[in-house]
Amino acid sequence: MSSKAEMRRAIKEKVAVDISGCEQTKEGWYRLLDKKLVDFDLCDAKKGQWIRSVGLYLQTGELFAATTEAFFPPKLGWACVWVR
Repeated sequence: MSSKAEMRRAIKEKVAVDISGCEQTKEGWYRLLDKKLVDFDLCDAKKGQWIRSVGLYLQTGELFAATTEAFFPPKLGWACVWVR
């Protein structure tokens, strides 16, 4: 099964959430407004990419998702809250 087919199936079965509609930063990270999203696999279904890490910016409490391991290991001022 292709990654895109796997992604579509996971979204349909509600084990993954498509975050392609989320605002993206200049770094290409997705700004997550719903903290409950970290309970699911995340993907950008439009690009066919799985999210690899989610980081919490400790200064503001904002969550960001990346298609790379950008938040693991965590850098100063960040906490890695999810890694695939």
